[in-house]
Amino acid sequence: MENKEDYQKCVKCGQNKIDHLEKCRNCGYWTRWQKIRWFIRECRRVLKITKKPDTIEFKTIVKVAGLGILIIGLIGFIVQMIKLVLFD
Repeated sequence: MENKEDYQKCVKCGQNKIDHLEKCRNCGYWTRWQKIRWFIRECRRVLKITKKPDTIEFKTIVKVAGLGILIIGLIGFIVQMIKLVLFD
């Protein structure tokens, strides 16, 4: 059972709503502090479920990221060479 102290008026629609991380029951509006508290709660949840990668996984991530950087650099180089050949 909820206390009347737990309720406050919604800023947007004026209806009663619960103060802690619940949206207004009428319009779905969240206050700024509720959004900040929700974001912090989600960050904590993500940090709890993450784990440190093992060596093989880390090496694979480094290889894939390096390959992506090389491909993007190669595309930029080719575009620059085409620009120099066609427009100079």
